[in-house]
Amino acid sequence: MERTGRKCKVIAIANQKGGVSYEKLYIMQS
Repeated sequence: MERTGRKCKVIAIANQKGGVSYEKLYIMQS
């Protein structure tokens, strides 16, 4: 469940920045 919650936050941040950062942030979160 924690991973899903963090993923949602990463997606939200990616949407604000542009989306490309989503992959980089997701890898760092993992």
